[in-house]
Amino acid sequence: MRTRDDIEAYLARSNQPNREVAEDTWLVGAGGSDARGGIAVRIEDGLCLFRMKVTNLSAIEPTQWTAFFRTLLEYNAAEMVHAAYGIADDMVLLTASLLLENLDYNEFVGVLEEMVLSGVDHQARLAAFGRPQG
Repeated sequence: MRTRDDIEAYLARSNQPNREVAEDTWLVGAGGSDARGGIAVRIEDGLCLFRMKVTNLSAIEPTQWTAFFRTLLEYNAAEMVHAAYGIADDMVLLTASLLLENLDYNEFVGVLEEMVLSGVDHQARLAAFGRPQG
């Protein structure tokens, strides 16, 4: 089973800016150009959990919800390997989880890279569903 020491080593090796924000929880990529604030990586119950806020659901124009949710589901089906879009509370999130038991560096960094690239690649299309600024 991998431990927090392994996750810290993976983070250091990834060359992604990161900082520990709570016990067994790190914020990766925060402080850069990513307005979402980065990817939270947490160890819990034998899992390595990844979570990135995409937007608040309240920022999406309600008349666009059907098209917005369809787009998220299409991304999940066609473009996502490890991560998936979902909703918790009022937040649209990109999440993933990996078993700690035999987690290796390539899997770990693959999830981080997928989330970063998806955030960049999907941002413009998802932003188009937002409420008009007035």
